[in-house]
Amino acid sequence: MLQLLYLVVLALLVGTVIAQPHQILRPSFWFCLLMAVCICPAAAFTSSDIDGDFLQADVFRFLTVIFPLAVLAWTVFTPGLSAVAHQEYWKCRNACRWPNRIGRPERITFTMVALASFSILALYLSVVPFMTTGLVTIFVNPEGATMAREKSLKLLSGFAVKYGYTWHMSVLAPLLICIAGLHIDRQFRLRNLLLIGAVPVLIVSVMLTGAKLSGGMLLLALGIVCLLRSGVLKGGLILLVAAIGTVLTATVLSIFREVETSEVSLELVIDYMTGASFQRVFVTPFQTGVWTNLYAQEHGQLGVSNIRPLALLFGQEYINLPNLVALDYAPGASAIPSSSSNTCFLFDLQASFGLFTGWAVAAVLICLLDLVLYAFAGLNGQILTAFLAVLMTAAFSLLSSAYTTCLLSHGILPAALLGAAVGFLMKNGLRRRGVYMTLLSSRPLISLHIRRQQYGTARNPDDEHPKTPSPSEAHQC
Repeated sequence: MLQLLYLVVLALLVGTVIAQPHQILRPSFWFCLLMAVCICPAAAFTSSDIDGDFLQADVFRFLTVIFPLAVLAWTVFTPGLSAVAHQEYWKCRNACRWPNRIGRPERITFTMVALASFSILALYLSVVPFMTTGLVTIFVNPEGATMAREKSLKLLSGFAVKYGYTWHMSVLAPLLICIAGLHIDRQFRLRNLLLIGAVPVLIVSVMLTGAKLSGGMLLLALGIVCLLRSGVLKGGLILLVAAIGTVLTATVLSIFREVETSEVSLELVIDYMTGASFQRVFVTPFQTGVWTNLYAQEHGQLGVSNIRPLALLFGQEYINLPNLVALDYAPGASAIPSSSSNTCFLFDLQASFGLFTGWAVAAVLICLLDLVLYAFAGLNGQILTAFLAVLMTAAFSLLSSAYTTCLLSHGILPAALLGAAVGFLMKNGLRRRGVYMTLLSSRPLISLHIRRQQYGTARNPDDEHPKTPSPSEAHQC
């Protein structure tokens, strides 16, 4: 029965995408698509062996499978948000008519973001030397790779270094690679060489901690760019290829971490892809949810103490639930005290407030996330495509992180604020030739004069009441 219900939910989601492809821009709907692929199949089809001693496993599975239905109802009863998504979706589709034209907004955004990323990387490498990063340790000392990964980010004490590099991974680098990917063409010229060269550099820059999915997420961002430019059919196939590349990248890093380099082979990669990687993508996200709620069953509901901002606000001691769950249930995690079994924000809230109350709170929070679309209302063309791709990439983190962590650390809120800032500048005259010349030229007075000549300094009364042409002028026209 649960399997049939899942297939019905999946059919409704797919039908909505085909009939109204712009709905994928709504973070709530996009998350439900991801959930229907990565979490719900395990809830519907896996055996009860992974439930362990969880007494409410059947109810838990049922609530997981029907969660997308709440979002589908939300999309039906909020046509205003659907209209915003529709407008922005077709802005992205129409922008592909000039696919390789780099406008001034893209240039300035790319330059400013690139400078910010370079500064963050310089600060990060001054604290964590390159040869001690988790990425290098995977190949130099595989036995210490796990601990090196923890020291490369999670155990850092400096706020600026820790969160600066986190935002580089989740916002700045994805935005740069999206802008670069949008403007690469088939012509052999210096600009293309620089943009193509920036892609592997950016991928390596987000993998310094040794995290397996960081580099692959940039591939997913490029796949989402193709999805927004080419539509859900052609773009969906490209996104599927990007997803396979993401899993393959994580698989290769896992192999080098666990196996001697001399033993690596194509057969071993295939075995990992069909075994451990398949388990990690399609089973583990649901299994960590079972563990999280099993911990709540054994220790009681956690309330707001599981949510760091609310715990600080109400003066309660924060409980690092992913760490406690990993130490209690994850195989081999006890060897590393800082291990974490991160889970979907839905399961995290259920552990805090109960299965039904947590389900309702999660539904409200994910639906409210659609309001983020208004932050990009001032953007157009390729720059809008890049920012929406960053937002949709950041939404992947909702599958394996707490809600507030996704908003802050994984880039949803920073991407929205950055997009709103760029849109504000574009909307308030930054696209005017005179303003750009004032910013970029060494002769601001001359550029200001040019701007005044182009736009005028005062309204001309004749513009409101244009003169009627004479008969001779009309004849010449």
